[in-house]
Amino acid sequence: MGIGTLLSTMTASMVNVALPTMATDFNVDLPTAQWIALGFFAAVASLHLSVGRLADIFGRGRLFNSGFLLFGLASLAAGLSPSVEWLIALRIVQAIGLSILQANAFSLLMAVFPEEQRGRAMGYFASIASVGLAIGPLAGGIILHYASWKWMFFCLSPISLCTFVIGVCTIQAIGPGTKQRFDIVSAATMLFWIFPLVFGINRGFILGWTSSITLSSMALSMFFLFVFIRRQQTTNNPLVDPTLFRSFNFLTGILTSYLGFVSLSSVTLLAPFLFQNGLKMPIAQVGLFFSILSVVAAITAILAGRAVDRWGSAKPRTAGLLLMCAGYTSMAFVNPSTGIFLALVSLALTGMGVGFWEAPAINTIMSSIPSDKLGLGGGFVAGSRTLGWATGQPIFGGIFALVVMNLGSEVALSAPQGDQLSGFQITFLFAAIMALLISIFSGISIFRKSAL
Repeated sequence: MGIGTLLSTMTASMVNVALPTMATDFNVDLPTAQWIALGFFAAVASLHLSVGRLADIFGRGRLFNSGFLLFGLASLAAGLSPSVEWLIALRIVQAIGLSILQANAFSLLMAVFPEEQRGRAMGYFASIASVGLAIGPLAGGIILHYASWKWMFFCLSPISLCTFVIGVCTIQAIGPGTKQRFDIVSAATMLFWIFPLVFGINRGFILGWTSSITLSSMALSMFFLFVFIRRQQTTNNPLVDPTLFRSFNFLTGILTSYLGFVSLSSVTLLAPFLFQNGLKMPIAQVGLFFSILSVVAAITAILAGRAVDRWGSAKPRTAGLLLMCAGYTSMAFVNPSTGIFLALVSLALTGMGVGFWEAPAINTIMSSIPSDKLGLGGGFVAGSRTLGWATGQPIFGGIFALVVMNLGSEVALSAPQGDQLSGFQITFLFAAIMALLISIFSGISIFRKSAL
């Protein structure tokens, strides 16, 4: 399970570091290059709940193992992509495999660990995810320095395929938790409302929010969201049990997890561009430097897991969001005159915040889910993360592009250094305000006796 989450976070962080290089190689602009990451995140976010529900019905072990096989084959094919369109399509196939791994991992953990150890287990699990985020930029920077970005995908393939063999030998005996039927209509409408939403946000910043493409995409998304909600209220076997949303703890966990990842996407998307274009840092050093965030997060996640077992989720979760706010704020003022020291402080603060926020948010969600719906709970955990990335990246990428282009440049990444620095500053300050508001909402639960 640890290798599965390691692969997913490595993949995401490596590709983000390589986006500037991919944009150059394919001769496309940032909004188009973003779809190498956005298509992946949108597909994963669309499938998490469906995959989690399938695991509850048909069994978690074999379904989990199939994710490694699909991801390994898709990674090999992605490295052979002849065009950006092929790469985006194969990244979506990769996403199907990773959605199976991510959604099932949390339910398997909850099934194995007793209640009094789950906070610590989630802490270690979040730590492994942060290690993947740390290794990804480092490995990506080294690969880009010595070889083509294609080798990022070639290297992931044998790891995944070997782990598939290990998984077949170890966890196939874990069985299903329920005999209910799977609702295909709900799964389809889930897919159809997320993709137009992400596309509409991406196009809105480029074409304008009143353009026909933007409005039609958002209208299509809202229509299928309405259909999805109505379906859950009327079918006998809903994909999502509507009664879950009556729990304050569940809502708190979902919102702080989703919105936290939305805000964090500002750093994961734009910090590599800030270091490369704003500070003129060599590409090999960008990956190494950016990994500081994940290393710090990996260490603090273990501490956060133990804090959850002792004091509950609310306090460490809220403290983490405040630290993330501080990290984004300091990142806004990084420029050549401050050097790399302020960037180092910003990444460290953000990493500490991620470590203290993520594991408690996961524990809040999973502890609010009935035992026969743990797969669905895992889908919510993984879905809140990937939907956060999928919606956050076009939002913050669009804010950056909008600010820079309003200063007189037609292409944001080709703008003068000063204009790009202004774009980074405004975007990170916006993320800091968002993190502050989330921390206030999270802090409310501290004063509720029944809150986790």
